[in-house]
Amino acid sequence: MSGHSKWSTIKREILNDNDGYIDGEGGPEGEPPDDKCLALNEPREGNNMSLSSSASVSPDGGLLILGNFWLFFPEGALTQRSKIILERIPSLSPDTLSYPDIYNLSPNDVTPQKPLVMMLRMNPTDPNVPQKPWLFTEVDGGENVPLEGVGHLEFGETSFTMGAISHFSKKGGTNAEDFERRWNSRPVSGDCFSSYLQGPCPDDAALCHAGLAGNVPCASCLIKSPREYCCICPSDFPQNDLPCEDDAGNPIELFPECRRFEYPISSDSCEQFLNRSPKGSDGHPKPGRTGWYIEPTWRRIATGVEPSGRQFCGTPTIQDVRVAVEIKTHYPRWSGASACQTEWDRFMDKLRQHEKGHADIAKSEGVRLKRNIESQTWPRICDSSREKLNQIIEAQVDRDTGKIFQRFKEGHQSLQDTYDRQTSDGETQGAVLDCGVCP
Repeated sequence: MSGHSKWSTIKREILNDNDGYIDGEGGPEGEPPDDKCLALNEPREGNNMSLSSSASVSPDGGLLILGNFWLFFPEGALTQRSKIILERIPSLSPDTLSYPDIYNLSPNDVTPQKPLVMMLRMNPTDPNVPQKPWLFTEVDGGENVPLEGVGHLEFGETSFTMGAISHFSKKGGTNAEDFERRWNSRPVSGDCFSSYLQGPCPDDAALCHAGLAGNVPCASCLIKSPREYCCICPSDFPQNDLPCEDDAGNPIELFPECRRFEYPISSDSCEQFLNRSPKGSDGHPKPGRTGWYIEPTWRRIATGVEPSGRQFCGTPTIQDVRVAVEIKTHYPRWSGASACQTEWDRFMDKLRQHEKGHADIAKSEGVRLKRNIESQTWPRICDSSREKLNQIIEAQVDRDTGKIFQRFKEGHQSLQDTYDRQTSDGETQGAVLDCGVCP
């Protein structure tokens, strides 16, 4: 069966059921939609409102419709009756129904026994429809994955992009580029994890002391405001009157490997702010995001190459190992923060603390990756050609180092996920905006 006829058959099964009427629209004389249409919530154009539908789907199958999104459960896809919730996320979607709309499916732990069919109805006048439409789902780690067997069907003026989905997306799971685009997150000045900036010291800055050696000016200062700053001293004049320490006596350190971004959230209340914030995998608000880029480079050579009978032999060696670690953090910029500035400042301090935990893990894991790559050793390798020997050695080093990097990525992501679970995405660290304090 060709791909087109396969999708046409599924299309007829979903939309027609041999009764002559389209499920989501009913009959020409005002007949209601098919029983198989378990949920229908028609949006009002022009209002960027949060839409949702829910239905109790049985093993017999069913169809959920929300706006332009259709989700078909074939018979046997579910082993027991389950409540399925479908949501259109307004803060990630255009103000009117459009191709870039973002939908969430929950609960997240549903694993269908058969692939579901996801369909997106496209308006021919929608300027956001690309030349080659595609559908994506999102998995752990924020990776965008194309749906299987994506097809494009046209029925008169109605067109659909459709594909098979074998798991539900994780709420809020987006990669860094998607997050910046969807949330209009833009780079800003300032350190990622503190409210200080490094700069020249005020004229009346404290002096650095070294006993009988005398006093010298601060080498630089960390500045929070014209009246709030601390002094960084040269290493041989370590003592000063305004050390850069937090309330617990821990040193305040800037994170030069990190770039700070902010995205706007417009809301009239604390509850509305939380509702419009990005969501974590559990569906709860997760306003802070930290992303990382970790990439190793190395140089591989053959050492001790010498003739051995009719062959050339040498030992694979890896040199000049470098691991680049780049961090990006995204924080909300709430239009209503001034109404409860003290609570907002407290919340942001705790949120920065949580996000710094992610950056610390990435930074320390980058060091560990470099150490693991450098510690590799190989036995001597021989070949009849010196040129071929070098090719074999280069391929061996790259292959083995690539395996180390792949294991590292899996282990690193597991550490980051564990950190989020242990802290409940920062909740146990106090990174929760108290709506009992904020209006």
